[in-house]
Amino acid sequence: MVRDLGTVERSILEGFAAIAKDVESSGGGNALVVSHSMTIGTFACLIDPSIILNPGVQNGSVTVIEYENGKITIQTLGDLSYRQVGAKILEGQK
Repeated sequence: MVRDLGTVERSILEGFAAIAKDVESSGGGNALVVSHSMTIGTFACLIDPSIILNPGVQNGSVTVIEYENGKITIQTLGDLSYRQVGAKILEGQK
C-alpha cells in the first residue's frame, strides 16, 4: 500500500534522505541527527510499514537508521537503555 503523504510526512522523508545522501556523497560514515520523538516515530512508520503510527518513541531515546544503496532501514527504534543506566548512576550519587 502506498501512503498519500502530506506536507509534514514528505518533509520528514526528504530531510532524512538529504542527510543520508550528503553523508554518502562525502564518502560515507555516521551522522548524528537530533530531532523530536514525534518526528522520529513518524519517520519510522513511513519507512517501515510494519511500524505503527506513533510507535511510542520517547524524547531522549536513541534510534539507529542505516542508509545503504538508497535503502533506509531501522536498526534500533527508541532505545532507552543508556538513560536507564544513567538514572542508576545518578541515584547512586544521592
